[in-house]
Amino acid sequence: MHEQAKLPCSILPRTWTAPCWDRDSIIAAIEKYFTSGENGHSLLSIALWGLGGVGKSHIALKYAQAKDGKIDAIFWIHSHDGVVIAQSFSEIAVRLQLPGINPQNHEENRVEVLDWLQRTTCRWLLIFDNAEDEDLLLEYWPVASRGRILITTRSHTLAFRPADIGIEVSPFETAAGSSFLLHLLSLDIADNLSASETKSAFDLSQRLDGHALAIAQMAGLIYRRKWSIEEFVAIYDANTRRMHGEAKGNSLDTVWYLSFKSLDVECSDFLGVLSLISPDSIPIALLKPTDTTDLPRSLRVYQNQLQFSEIQEALLNLALIRRDTSSRTFSLHRLVQTQILFFLSHEERQKSFNHVSMLVYKAFPHRDVKKGQYYDRWAVCRQYLQHILSLKEHYKKNLAGPEPLAPCAEFCGALVNCGRYMIETALFRELEDVAGVAIQAFGALDSSDRQPVLHAFCFNLSGVMWAHRGQFQKAVVSLETALAVRKNQMAEDLDALSWAYTDLGNCTSSLNRHEKALALHETAEKLRIEDARLSEATAVGNQNIGRTLYFLGRFAEAHDRLSQTLVQLANSENWAMVAYTRFVVASVFRAEGKLIEARSEYIAAQESFLHGGKLQTHHFNAACMYKIGCVALQQGDRDEACSQLGKALVVAKLHSMVMVGAYARILYKLSEVIRFDPTRRFEADEKLDEAETILSTQRGILGYTDNTSGEEAYDSLVYVLWR
Repeated sequence: MHEQAKLPCSILPRTWTAPCWDRDSIIAAIEKYFTSGENGHSLLSIALWGLGGVGKSHIALKYAQAKDGKIDAIFWIHSHDGVVIAQSFSEIAVRLQLPGINPQNHEENRVEVLDWLQRTTCRWLLIFDNAEDEDLLLEYWPVASRGRILITTRSHTLAFRPADIGIEVSPFETAAGSSFLLHLLSLDIADNLSASETKSAFDLSQRLDGHALAIAQMAGLIYRRKWSIEEFVAIYDANTRRMHGEAKGNSLDTVWYLSFKSLDVECSDFLGVLSLISPDSIPIALLKPTDTTDLPRSLRVYQNQLQFSEIQEALLNLALIRRDTSSRTFSLHRLVQTQILFFLSHEERQKSFNHVSMLVYKAFPHRDVKKGQYYDRWAVCRQYLQHILSLKEHYKKNLAGPEPLAPCAEFCGALVNCGRYMIETALFRELEDVAGVAIQAFGALDSSDRQPVLHAFCFNLSGVMWAHRGQFQKAVVSLETALAVRKNQMAEDLDALSWAYTDLGNCTSSLNRHEKALALHETAEKLRIEDARLSEATAVGNQNIGRTLYFLGRFAEAHDRLSQTLVQLANSENWAMVAYTRFVVASVFRAEGKLIEARSEYIAAQESFLHGGKLQTHHFNAACMYKIGCVALQQGDRDEACSQLGKALVVAKLHSMVMVGAYARILYKLSEVIRFDPTRRFEADEKLDEAETILSTQRGILGYTDNTSGEEAYDSLVYVLWR
């Protein structure tokens, strides 16, 4: 295992420049505990817990930097939500160069990294930064006999589980806070520091309750305004009385008030934008879209390098943001995000929301009508996904408040675009919320903004999502709505209209209404011919017609259509469509009893998909292994059938909460195989019972009343593309 990874390997944040001050005792306690298990080869973990902004992450970073070069692997893991922690694990897999990894496949990368941590003999340290959710943390917690883990958290409970012990990080004592302030202002080395300045530094530290982030921000404000500490204390006290009507108030409220009040409009706007997206790894490219059409003047300022640099420097000096020039990204403390939103008026928050919506809408790739998919643009999509999801969460939280944010068309468009990407990468649990918010937000738009194209896209996203999840009745309702909108309000857009017929055709076929599905697909084909534009959409149309002809038993016609598809995709980068086409070809061969050819084509479909997307945990890979196992069983190769079906079940179980039909059919077929082994008949009965329970429930939901049984019945629970 040691040789399979590129070592040494260190992933640490490079955007933090503020020093970790007067925390040597905590670092010594970390080192003492971690070295106590050196000879026992045990996994040891510590949670650094305390208020936001007291310096927990800086302590962890200082400890990690001290160990950099002394141990083999150090990994900093952003952990404030499920998307960023998954992306952090994918970055670890990429940097370690683990065999067969893929930056897009977060679930597989999680498994690979955890497996490597369990098996490796090297010395490693993980830092889970800003962890709050115990269940999420446990999904990424190594089961290993060695290694060290640091957690930074505001939650005291994580110090008991999963961490071994907790160390509270308290604010500075007044004297230490005073020394920290003087150090930040480079006054600790001054020869002529007056007694009054020393006393003022002590007084300010006392007023700020030793809060590290607050002291750093006030130092930035003093430096920027060229005040003396004594002058600043007077200003601070005046504003505290002004805010609270008394000599004493909430010290941190005054900190935020003074920091934000000092900002000009451009800086305040910029911080407002950053407050609504994920706080880590904010690409500069997000703020500087190449398409500047309709960009308001307040966002065009980021296109001017000099003006944008001045905005950045002002916020950097106030310790409100961090910048990594090598990766061209920004980050900021979550506490800063929270407080700027409190500081801004409702009108200013709405302005920030509209700005972010426009930026993420322009940054996230739009659906190419010629292709209809994102498969060749996943890398760009992945970069912006966390920021769209963060914006969505802010919108949802505000819905229940007294001053909810008003949605805009760009917000809905961004949700729809990222939703299509989430379908392709099988992020179905998160997608349900995205699709639901998109429809709700569209309904809340001003009537002038409710454009038919956006209306259709919102319902199309919902429909395709439910279809992939096997909820075909729900899907049909949404897809018929999308089609009706396109027919009645935008019939001149023939290409978009053809896609609406295509998606409804696939869902209709999933309900085993294949004659009706064929008519829908043929209508889509006529629209594309009328549109007179040959594209990948033409190939996809041939594939869908070929699949439907296969279900109708018209095998020769199906082969003809599928052959046309493969010719049309010969020079395409759309590896997924090639894989899906070969999958159907294999199914036709299997129906014809040509098992050797069928097995070969299923393997070719799997190889094409894995070569292009490297998504071994994708449900399509499970479908390929399932079909290969079915063919092997027909050929009498029970060992191969058991192997393929067993691997398929592992993958399907990852998606079993949202794609229950695909999981059930593998259970059923595997029970059939292992029943041949007398020692496994009890296991076979258990699997069959579970499968039959799912089958009965899902058939009731879908309204099936036919007498089909066996493999065909279970296939009817699965979206038609994977049957």
